[in-house]
Amino acid sequence: MEFRKSTMADIDAQMKIVNDAKQLLKSQNIDQWQYGDPSRQRIELDAKEGVGYVLCDGDKILGTCAITYGADKNYTSIDGKWQTSDDNYATVHRMAVAADSHGLGLGVEIYRQVEILAKSLNMTSVRADTHHHNIAMQKTMLKSGFKPCGNILLQNGAEVGRPRIAMEKVL
Repeated sequence: MEFRKSTMADIDAQMKIVNDAKQLLKSQNIDQWQYGDPSRQRIELDAKEGVGYVLCDGDKILGTCAITYGADKNYTSIDGKWQTSDDNYATVHRMAVAADSHGLGLGVEIYRQVEILAKSLNMTSVRADTHHHNIAMQKTMLKSGFKPCGNILLQNGAEVGRPRIAMEKVL
C-alpha cells in the first residue's frame, strides 16, 4: 500500500469514498457530513494546497484524508484538556475509507501513516475529532492510540457550532 498526496486525478475516487461515507452516516442517523461538507471543491482545494492524501493499493484508492500542521482554530477552545499545550501538532480532517474496504483496518493504517509524517516533521502530537455518535471512527481512533481529551465546537465550514469529540495522540 502507498500513502501519498492526492492529485486532481484522484478527486473522482475520493468523492466516491466521501459520498459513500455521507450515505452511511445518514443511514445511521448521524448528522456528520450531512450539510454539504466535505464538498468536491474542498477536496479539490486539499489537493491544490498539498494537504490532501490518499491510501492506495495499486491504482485503487482505498482511503482519503487531509492533514494540516500547526494551530487549528477548531481546537483553540476545548471543554476538557489537550495532552499537549503547544501548537506543534498535525490535524487529520475529512478521513474516510472506501465502503468495500470497511473492517480491514485501513483507518488505523491511515492514522499510522499520518503519525509517520508528523514525526518526520517533529510534531508533538496528532489531533482529530469526530461526531459523538460516530462510534466506528471513535473505535478507529482509540485503536490508533488516540485518547479522548474533551469536546470542541466546530469553528468553520457547513457544520459551524456543532460539537465533536476531540482526541489526541502524543508522538
